[in-house]
Amino acid sequence: MSTGDSRDDRMIKPVILTFAACLVGYALLFSCDAHLRENKGPWEITFDTPTNGAPGIIINQPDLGITNVTIRFEGQPFAQSNATTIVVYDNPRKQPAFGELRFHDLSYLPGTITLLLFNHEIELIPRGLYINREVIPWSDAREFSLKPTNSAPPLHSKRMKKEY
Repeated sequence: MSTGDSRDDRMIKPVILTFAACLVGYALLFSCDAHLRENKGPWEITFDTPTNGAPGIIINQPDLGITNVTIRFEGQPFAQSNATTIVVYDNPRKQPAFGELRFHDLSYLPGTITLLLFNHEIELIPRGLYINREVIPWSDAREFSLKPTNSAPPLHSKRMKKEY
């Protein structure tokens, strides 16, 4: 009977060491992933409705070198005037000050944000700005003035499919 007890005693130490190594490895990988998810920071969008001008947005993402990219929506009536709201998209629950949030993927910041503003689809992706599904490299993006449109771009069919 004493032989069985010593074998059990010899098994306890490797099991505890393996568990401790797994726990330390998990903690290191989890903290590394958390750092990768947040290290570039979120999109910052200023929603601006001046009293005597067109409503618009100003896009900033300092870690990607994107500063003060302005999009104005000419000829758009807007009830609020002389209001400025800054929305930092670091949380999926954040909503734009005007317009509609069509899509967001904030898994790894800055992520992807798609807005529908005055029937114009504005998509922010680290590799480029998409205005009505036309890509504009961030290096060329400075200031845009968009005219009214009658209908919004349709929803992306790939995003609408439910895959199980």
